Amino acid sequence: MPGPAKSLIFGPFRFDLGQRVLLRDGKHVPLTPKAILILSILVENHGNLVEREYLMDKVWPGVNVEEGNLSVNIFALRKLLSQGRSDLDVIETVPKRGYRFIMPVEELLDVDAGAPEPEKPEPDLDKASATGAAESPPASEDYIVFGKPGMPAKLLLVTVLAALVLVLLGWAYLGQPAPPRVLHVVRLTHMGQIGGVLTDGTRLYLTENKGGVSLIAQTPLDGGDLVPIPTPFRNTWAMDVSASQAQLLVLSFESRGDPKQLWTLPLTGGSPRRVGDVKAKSARWSPDGAMIAFEGEDGILYVVNSDGSEVRKLADPGGGVDCWSPDSRHVRFTRTNQAKGGKSIWEVEIDGTHLQPVLPERQNPEARWGEGQSRSTWTPDGNYYLFCESFHSRTGIWAVQEKRGFWPFRQEPTEVYAAPSDFGNYVVEPGGRRIYLISGGATEEVVRYDPGLRQFVPVQPALPGGPIWSPDRKSIAYVDSNDYLWKANADGSEHVQLTFPPLQAFGFAWSPNGRRLLFHSLSPGQTGKNSIVSAEGGSVQTLFAQEPTGENCPSWSADGTSVLFDRTWLDKSGNATASAIFTWDMKAQRLVQLPGSQDLMCPAWSPDQKYIVAHSDDYHELRLIELKTGAWTVIARGGYLNGAAWTRDSKWIYYQDTFDSKDQPLYRVSVPEGNVEMVAGRPQLLRNDVSRYRFYGLDPQDNPLAVVIRENSDVYALDLSGK
Repeated sequence: MPGPAKSLIFGPFRFDLGQRVLLRDGKHVPLTPKAILILSILVENHGNLVEREYLMDKVWPGVNVEEGNLSVNIFALRKLLSQGRSDLDVIETVPKRGYRFIMPVEELLDVDAGAPEPEKPEPDLDKASATGAAESPPASEDYIVFGKPGMPAKLLLVTVLAALVLVLLGWAYLGQPAPPRVLHVVRLTHMGQIGGVLTDGTRLYLTENKGGVSLIAQTPLDGGDLVPIPTPFRNTWAMDVSASQAQLLVLSFESRGDPKQLWTLPLTGGSPRRVGDVKAKSARWSPDGAMIAFEGEDGILYVVNSDGSEVRKLADPGGGVDCWSPDSRHVRFTRTNQAKGGKSIWEVEIDGTHLQPVLPERQNPEARWGEGQSRSTWTPDGNYYLFCESFHSRTGIWAVQEKRGFWPFRQEPTEVYAAPSDFGNYVVEPGGRRIYLISGGATEEVVRYDPGLRQFVPVQPALPGGPIWSPDRKSIAYVDSNDYLWKANADGSEHVQLTFPPLQAFGFAWSPNGRRLLFHSLSPGQTGKNSIVSAEGGSVQTLFAQEPTGENCPSWSADGTSVLFDRTWLDKSGNATASAIFTWDMKAQRLVQLPGSQDLMCPAWSPDQKYIVAHSDDYHELRLIELKTGAWTVIARGGYLNGAAWTRDSKWIYYQDTFDSKDQPLYRVSVPEGNVEMVAGRPQLLRNDVSRYRFYGLDPQDNPLAVVIRENSDVYALDLSGK
């Protein structure tokens, strides 16, 4: 005789262990089969650590899947069970080990559910003998004698139909084409400077980055020499190939911060044609060629007729355009939370209705910067939908078959390809047998400009990242490739990690006494803030942690009592609405906005505390304020200005113009006169295989420091196989 069923109660939830059903206030809560299995394991072991490996083996037995699947399900369960409350602890993560269900749990024995059914009375055999037979069922069309006397006809019909449905569903499931899988990976180019790839099935169209210039070239499908495609534009990005294979959809611009104009570029001769007055960040043709979806400069998603007429808004905020549905009825795009960094894929009908997330069950509210789902497309036959998913430092291409035909359920996504780091865009060739993908990486080397040699020379000893020396020159600090802050001796020995996951660290500055480091920090699901940590390590203090704003580019006053930074106000979607520069007196607890600093970014105090220099929000200008008079002056202009480093005597500011030319020249401007002098550029680098370099500061002798970047991003072909 079965015993009473057991249920577990936590908060407003009741989990029936026997049925594996979750109820909230008596109502069924729908969960995916994998999520319900994970929940059952965790709650049955509530209070105890459950190892990640154990969960993976139980939930995906005998299947080699990425651990990110487990993390995504854990995030979804946390969100569901906490009901949006950040103060409610539900599932504890034990780093590098596993998870523990820590919500208070009460066990409940459901006696009614486990009680035996009441006994039915035995038939009266004597009465049956006396009448010659047992009482027959009443004559009715609901009954028929078939095999088993008295079997209901309706029940038989339902049974047969149910069996038929199961057969049809099984046939539909088994008849689905298998997801693509990668058989071979072949490197096609060896340029090291490829930024984008498209194909029409006969050629590859590549966006090539050379220093500060972008151009378009073509090459055969199996690689070879690049043949430039002439355009009248200084910089050009290829966005899409028309269905007729006769045109490219391109963006043109002068400098990095300039608006990008949308054009169609004939491939068989002829002049480019402007698409109306459209200015865009990304764009895609519809499969029927009648429309173009684009992300505007304002971040809104629009659709426009291919001749440039009838611009219509689809979604605000929008995002980078990924793809159209095969029937040209809806657009899918990637949204990036500008304050928190997580990515997600959304879709909207071409009339602006039915805006919704595409993969809500995989969205991670605690995503770090750059993590999440993005860059999606369909296979040419429309059987599978592909998307990228990044988790920590790993990125993969996943395939999922959506609801179609007789099979009414979306299958679990399958990982098609994975890389230990992020990669560029990818495209499926029209035959569906190959994916062309931009992959590779970059090596970095720290160099110093030697004014005597008039060359950049390697820093000795070799140092990681973009190191900055402490005021006493005995130590350096740097951020590694995983965005963690470190300190080391100036000779490169005795490295000490100062920040730890999940916190990410970016630009930083030493305090004048060398005891603390001020840096820009990013926590999962939070806006960017400025934080302070001891140079010896320890707890991190985050400034203005409770304010609904973002802060960046911190620096110290000369006496170490005040902090200078820029602040950004954000809308509900995390997009910047305004910015200004502030000082924070830590002793007096006084916050002051710098007059006239609206829409300025990345400020830096002069060592003598007489001036502050800042960038315009489009990075085309450097502006200087004399604190005594409060007057702002434009002291430098350019294509895209990077860095603003003061010399120790406060007489010069060094900066780089990354879009001035292929040489990406380094300049300095005198203060307060405003006289500009060119210092160096790419020709002063000792090696000619450098794609670009990034100026980031001055060494203790006021010599410019830079990180030389040697990229090896090239086109790879992923040969696919499927059923």
